[in-house]
Amino acid sequence: MSTINWERVNTFADMNDPEDLEWLRETAKELVMSMNQKLEIINSLLTTPDREALVSICHQIKGVSSNFGLDAVYEICLQAEKILKTDPWESSLPILANLNTVWRNSSEELSQVLKI
Repeated sequence: MSTINWERVNTFADMNDPEDLEWLRETAKELVMSMNQKLEIINSLLTTPDREALVSICHQIKGVSSNFGLDAVYEICLQAEKILKTDPWESSLPILANLNTVWRNSSEELSQVLKI
């Protein structure tokens, strides 16, 4: 099952156009680096919880993932952000733990499809 909404990706890049495909590959490489850094930050914040920082980074990831068609990542961040704003921060731990797995699957799919 795909973790990426490729129809969304196709709205801003024609994967049959070599120039668009090269741009998409470079953009995806930057996305992977940025997301890996953001997940490292989230993981470090889980040991010394900072609710505001967690909300902020989940919001950032939610925006990027929405733009790039990472629907599964978007849904997790949407849930985590909502929980972090209203419930004890510990309630977000299972969801944020799942984010690592879903991102890894999304990253692998990007790598396989785009050959990055």
